[in-house]
Amino acid sequence: MSPKAELVKQISATGFTEAIDLMACLAVLREGKSLVMPRALEAANAALAATIVQKALLQRVLITVERAFAPVNRPKSDRHVRVAFEHLSDPNVFDEAAKAGSRKELEQARDTWRRYDADPTQKTQALSR
Repeated sequence: MSPKAELVKQISATGFTEAIDLMACLAVLREGKSLVMPRALEAANAALAATIVQKALLQRVLITVERAFAPVNRPKSDRHVRVAFEHLSDPNVFDEAAKAGSRKELEQARDTWRRYDADPTQKTQALSR
C-alpha cells in the first residue's frame, strides 16, 4: 500500500472513532434538553455543573468538526479528514483505498465530503473569525 493510501487508512480509523464520540456528545446534548433532565439537576442543585458539562461537550463537537475541515498546512504531518480526502482525489490512491473496503461507500463518502466542503456558509464563518 502506498504511503498516501496508508495515511488515508489511518485517518479513516481515527475518523471513525471520532464520529462515534461526536454522536455520543450530540446525544448527551440533545438529552439534556429534555424536560426531565433540567428539573432533576435543579432539584439536585447541580444546574451549574450541568451547564459546564454541556458547554464542554459543545466545545468538543465544534473542535472536532473544525479540525476535520481545517486547511492542510503541513501535508506530511497533518492527520485530519481534509488530508485524507485530498489524497483520495488522486485516482490511484482512491483505487488502493477502495480495494481495502467498499468502493461504493468510499464514493459516497467522497461525494458527501465535497458537498459539505463546498457549503458557502462554512467559508463565510471561517472568514469571520
